[in-house]
Amino acid sequence: MPGPRPTPGPGPNRPNPGPRPGGHRIPGNRPLPGGGVVHRDPNGNVITRNHPGRINTVNNRINTVMRRDPRIGGVVNRHGGWYRTNRYPYSVTRHNWYYGHYNNWRVRYSPWWRHGFYGGYYWPYRPILDINIYFYNPMIYWFYVPVWDDYYYRVWYERYYDQYPELRTPFPYAGIFFPTEEFKDLNISVSGMDIRSQINYRHAIVSLHDQMRSQFSIILGTQIAFGQNDIVVTHYQFMPNDNGIVVEGFANYQQQSLPFKGYLDLNSGSTWVFTTASDGSSPSPQEMDSLNQLNTRIEAAGGVVEGEALNRNRMNFFDDNRNEIIDENVNE
Repeated sequence: MPGPRPTPGPGPNRPNPGPRPGGHRIPGNRPLPGGGVVHRDPNGNVITRNHPGRINTVNNRINTVMRRDPRIGGVVNRHGGWYRTNRYPYSVTRHNWYYGHYNNWRVRYSPWWRHGFYGGYYWPYRPILDINIYFYNPMIYWFYVPVWDDYYYRVWYERYYDQYPELRTPFPYAGIFFPTEEFKDLNISVSGMDIRSQINYRHAIVSLHDQMRSQFSIILGTQIAFGQNDIVVTHYQFMPNDNGIVVEGFANYQQQSLPFKGYLDLNSGSTWVFTTASDGSSPSPQEMDSLNQLNTRIEAAGGVVEGEALNRNRMNFFDDNRNEIIDENVNE
């Protein structure tokens, strides 16, 4: 029985995000200062060697367990139909706005790149509006379906479901993340991690929302609440030991959009977030201090702070137009 279908080309469910403006490049694999190499997927996300295997293991379990259970199929079909009727049309509307905004702001934060902040808009924007076809995956289901189903989760988690009460806790902001390929792949990979890492990821992602809401409220001068599809993840980085994840993207409130960068600690469930209302000019001393604190945590966890002129002598880049890797001496 086939698993979730691979990402097709542009179509009604995956609108074509268009060419990358400005001919800028996605960083390729780069050496780390302490040795080793940062491995990227074709869209620039930083992955570990375990990442592809986890996704294969998860999809195999979906095919051999979840899809073979008629009751699970009924749950997925019912809530998938609900999503198509009640959420999909709004996702299309949001995509139309995001696409134009994203293209206009792609290089808005270029003065920040050398400080370790791309601004969320830099990375490829890849919507996946029919996210409901992945509702057989429990982590994706958790983020988008507001109705709880004990049977569904117990089949997936087996004995762990009763052993850990955290696995019986709904996501309090279902539907708040706009569906992107990055967010989908990130969650499929996390659903293949050990149970404690999955639980801590749940805690950390809730904290990510709460901190972003708090920071947005301070910046905008009013108490805000994010709504459906308001947070867009465009990039992720797994720490070398899979003990943490960096997420980048942009979030929106009533047509006001701000970039963010967050670090999710999978050992503790803690989260650190940076966002800014800058118009793209160089960061202020206060912003630099906050950003440096975040980047220091990422480096301490073994990750790489991504940005121009950081951790690099020679590196590879993906060329936008030729779709191949070229080697460029960045110091020349």
